[in-house]
Amino acid sequence: RGDNRYVVDYLTEEVLARQPAEIQAFLLATCILDRLGVDLCNAVTERHDAADLLARIEHAGLFLTPLDEHRHWFRYHHLFADVLRARLAADPRGPVAPAAVLHARASAWYADHHDPDAAIPHALSAGEPEYAARLLELAIPAARRHREETTLIRWLDRLPADVVERSAVLS
Repeated sequence: RGDNRYVVDYLTEEVLARQPAEIQAFLLATCILDRLGVDLCNAVTERHDAADLLARIEHAGLFLTPLDEHRHWFRYHHLFADVLRARLAADPRGPVAPAAVLHARASAWYADHHDPDAAIPHALSAGEPEYAARLLELAIPAARRHREETTLIRWLDRLPADVVERSAVLS
């Protein structure tokens, strides 16, 4: 588990702390993502070198796993991601933007790429329920066509009641 003191100490002191500042900042900024792709990482970090950084991270053996045979998508090992997220939360004025800002960037990227399943939770994590509601309104027709009522209900349950009530579509 990601809360084991020895695991956390090892990953923080022996792995993360030994990385160059550039890699540390990239790891912290992208740890909010469940899966990492070059364009998504560039959008979240507001950089243009995610391909190089992901290759360096993978080459260094930093708990990065490819999710496809072409190495377009990756994920961090869940324990490593947990440690990175805890570090990001513990140091909101650290070397990267606050988590809410990173989530907002991820939400915008996913919305631009027509992926409401990912955009809505990131909008909610960014503290932007009105934006999440607008995304949900746009996603309803497709979700209903695909019989994803359970997903719709889950998203609605995460929205504040007053936001839902202000929307004719959602209420």
